Amino acid sequence: MKSFLINTWKFIGLAVMLYVVFMFFISSTTQVTPKIEKLFYPSERMQGSTYERTSELNAWLEEDNTTTQDTPKVLLIGASSCYRNIYPALLDDALNINSFNAGSAGMNTALEYHIVESITSEHKIDAIILELCPLVWNLKRSSSFQDWIINSQNPLENYVLDIARGINRTKEYVYYFYRVVKYLNPIAKRNPRPYLDKTTKYVGKGFDCIDETPSYKPNYQNMELDWSDENWAYLNKIIELNRERGIKTIALSSPTRDLIYDLSKISDLNISHIDMNKSEFQMEWFQDELHMNCEGAHMYTTELANQLKPLLSSGIPD
Repeated sequence: MKSFLINTWKFIGLAVMLYVVFMFFISSTTQVTPKIEKLFYPSERMQGSTYERTSELNAWLEEDNTTTQDTPKVLLIGASSCYRNIYPALLDDALNINSFNAGSAGMNTALEYHIVESITSEHKIDAIILELCPLVWNLKRSSSFQDWIINSQNPLENYVLDIARGINRTKEYVYYFYRVVKYLNPIAKRNPRPYLDKTTKYVGKGFDCIDETPSYKPNYQNMELDWSDENWAYLNKIIELNRERGIKTIALSSPTRDLIYDLSKISDLNISHIDMNKSEFQMEWFQDELHMNCEGAHMYTTELANQLKPLLSSGIPD
């Protein structure tokens, strides 16, 4: 029995070693062509996706707080209605803060929790603005986790591993370890393919702006706009975690068009809540029910800054 167990572990160890060699080989072929890699693993994307933005996020997290100790660091996190509608540079100028937009497409509160928990365990964040997009209240979406695993420029960042642990599925672990092998492979070519959406432009600090506005097209009329038990539980975990770490939490409801949903449950959270649906925004600024064009995002961010002022007193979170 003992020899059987030893031989079994030897076999498993050999299989793992061979698979790592396979990953190394596949990542090395990117020097010649990206086509072989695409047969086995997803490729990175740049413009407008998480890949280009995470390099800035990592640099923002590592900024020396001693040189900006009077400038609070504010992290915005949410779905695409966060990173495509909120312009951090405008908030910084208006509120004397240093903010970054770390939203991503389809990000639900489960993913937000793993990112917030990991980042705030290593870096000082003064306030977190949680954009609570109604489309993801009931969403359990593995592709959002995969986006952060595949498209993070540095997979050795602890938050990337924590995201893989958070979803806890074999596929995402495989993607994560391949990204690590490729990152450590000195001859692998990291040449992410361009983002396919030509209507957007990456502005900076995590903000990806919709540069063109085609005719308004509703896309989300048949979705269930209510909280799942899992996402509601994770939202409360984020708030409790922030309280324990002395981080101010502000809930944000982005402006929408032609969506009907109930925000009353958010009042149970006992945190500050900004409902931007109470403000007036021109209908032609909306590409669909949630996403604004660049002009709309500029006006939305300007109004958001006005409503944040009393909550970020003198730029310092309470």
